[in-house]
Amino acid sequence: MYPPLIMLMRKAKIDVKVKADKPAPDGRTEWVIPKGDIVFTSPAVAGRLPSVWTKPDSFDPDRFVKQEDGGREEDKGSFKHLGFGGGMHGCLGQQFGYLQVKAIMATLLRLYEIEPLGPLPQPDYEAMVVGPKGSPMVRFKRRKA
Repeated sequence: MYPPLIMLMRKAKIDVKVKADKPAPDGRTEWVIPKGDIVFTSPAVAGRLPSVWTKPDSFDPDRFVKQEDGGREEDKGSFKHLGFGGGMHGCLGQQFGYLQVKAIMATLLRLYEIEPLGPLPQPDYEAMVVGPKGSPMVRFKRRKA
């Protein structure tokens, strides 16, 4: 829902032809990004596009689950999920990041009951890396063995 980077930038090394699935307001479906131009994209915006995602403003982990396991696999396709960038310049730490988060969350959920104290915080887009606004408080209660 809240990717840590608000924008990704790439410089075109050659002229790049871009073809859209739907026409732009001016009717065009093809463009050329000239060599040397900088292109920006926002994972936060891309993750909220209703043309790509079912209920884009809702937390819905099932959108990433394989279809044969009852999910929808909405992230499959041409760089729909941009949390770690994509293509040849995708984040080298992506798999480590996923492994790290899974290990931490599995440990926390196994050992503790977790309860937010107050409403969940809104994202703070003031810095290059997104974090929570304010001081979110959470109560951890050790699970009984």
